[in-house]
Amino acid sequence: QALVQDDDLKRLAAAGDASREFFLVHVIRTAPAQPRAGAPFTISVPVRRSDTNQALTAGSVTCKVVVAGKRVPAQGRIRAGKALCALRVPSTGATVSGSVIVRSAGATVSSRFSFRVR
Repeated sequence: QALVQDDDLKRLAAAGDASREFFLVHVIRTAPAQPRAGAPFTISVPVRRSDTNQALTAGSVTCKVVVAGKRVPAQGRIRAGKALCALRVPSTGATVSGSVIVRSAGATVSSRFSFRVR
């Protein structure tokens, strides 16, 4: 598990923008618990609307993933209130890092992650 760094949420709160709808993100979960070289890996971020506290059911997810300094293809989607990024961990590199970017209803939130590869 990793704590979420939701930069957009912090920026809105610091600006005192209470009129704008934004999202609350929670602790990142992964499957399996740690990435393994050559294996599938999924990053899951629960996302809720700040105005209704309801789980997000629609929107787009962009996954930016880097291993050993190179971009790794990853597919993003929303399912059951979670932003998901699915990828296959390359056989090279010691760390999988990047961000999950969620856009819905005119609002955007991003969460950074970094995990050591087994």
